[in-house]
Amino acid sequence: MRVPEPALSLPKGSLALGAGEIDTMIPPPRAEGSVMTRNNDELGRMVLEAVADDYEELEMIFNQIVKWAGSDNDAPDRNQIEFALMMSVTKKDVEAYEYSEKSCRFIPTPADPQKLHTLWFYITEQGKERLREWEEVDKSSGIGDV
Repeated sequence: MRVPEPALSLPKGSLALGAGEIDTMIPPPRAEGSVMTRNNDELGRMVLEAVADDYEELEMIFNQIVKWAGSDNDAPDRNQIEFALMMSVTKKDVEAYEYSEKSCRFIPTPADPQKLHTLWFYITEQGKERLREWEEVDKSSGIGDV
């Protein structure tokens, strides 16, 4: 008797959701000394800031984060940004949506890693609160003062 192939086979370091959580908890390796290796919270914060004002597609989120990160040597790669985005969805700081042309509305949907490029993302109230907390920490520590 032939054993069926698994429906989904993902390479090591890729994202997979199971029971509402990310099965692979370690993002793909990154060059030592990179901004994102030093502080994964920084990448998570960039994801929240990228989706804080409007519904955004993955490509826009990627381009905005790379722009904010600075030089190409310090910029996170696409896998890291996808991982951070999925972590933000898992933490319920960001919600995934599909756009319905029929109703002209964004409809909440599960964030399937295989469909990230077709989804839209927007910050949740919890994510907004997390950003406010980070901004308060920045103010109290003098970050951003000129």
